[in-house]
Amino acid sequence: MQDLALAWRDAGRPDLAGADPGVADAPQTALPALPTSVSLTAAERLLIAPPDGADEQRALALASAAEADRNALVANLQVLGMLGMQTCPADPSEQRRAVARAVEAAARSVPGNGFVTVAGWLAGCPKRLDPDGVALLAKAAASSEFRYPRERAFREIQAISERADRANARVRAISAWLALDVPLMRLVALAEAIEDAQTRRAAGRAIAAIGFRMMDGDAWLERLQGATLAQKGARLAEDEGETARVGARVEAERAAYAEWSATIRSMGTWPFAAAWREWTPDEVGAARRLLRVLSEFVR
Repeated sequence: MQDLALAWRDAGRPDLAGADPGVADAPQTALPALPTSVSLTAAERLLIAPPDGADEQRALALASAAEADRNALVANLQVLGMLGMQTCPADPSEQRRAVARAVEAAARSVPGNGFVTVAGWLAGCPKRLDPDGVALLAKAAASSEFRYPRERAFREIQAISERADRANARVRAISAWLALDVPLMRLVALAEAIEDAQTRRAAGRAIAAIGFRMMDGDAWLERLQGATLAQKGARLAEDEGETARVGARVEAERAAYAEWSATIRSMGTWPFAAAWREWTPDEVGAARRLLRVLSEFVR
């Protein structure tokens, strides 16, 4: 990769967008359909072959939750994420039973992980954020662990992909990993709807704390979502000291992302898919390491 980058630089940094795919080795943009002979459980379909429609997705998530004790952790987290992102049904009782099964199974897999608590609470169709809900969020934010277990999630998705479509397993697993649902932004709207000022400020502090924990994640999705949660939570908390502390951390986080994006742009079109081939679930760390090495050869 270093030799390629150096040659590209010496050639005047040409735009390689139209290069022969056999040379460029660009990642696939569309995956082929799964082999017709493949038999998948509901949870496996939820991860690597989800339907497009919201109603169909919800039905598949509910079916997946029925198998929660047999599911991989990532499948139960996806049940919580997908249901937590959707509008709740008029009668949420069936969904709440499904969520309870998924939460119980996920909590056994990663005990003490506050992310499971918050994702499960959101998926359970809360109508409002009251003092009890605020206390739940604050306790979850203070858990010994609060993160989406991205590395384990990828290993589990890859194992499913290997059984279903060995020829495209890695690309299929990466695509599914990138599409995992993280529903925590819904917390902001719930907090903003609180009428009692004291409860709203407490909710803001809890959401800011959750945002800080999210900014330690391995994926850009979590880190940037965490930055937004921390900033909005601090605003709701109406605490100048907290606002300043959050502002400094958010500025640093967004600056890091901007630096990464700028390095990508400075390299022009770069279809040699090393970042794809060498991709790891530590998306943020791996991207920074690769770009730090390559940037030395393309200036």
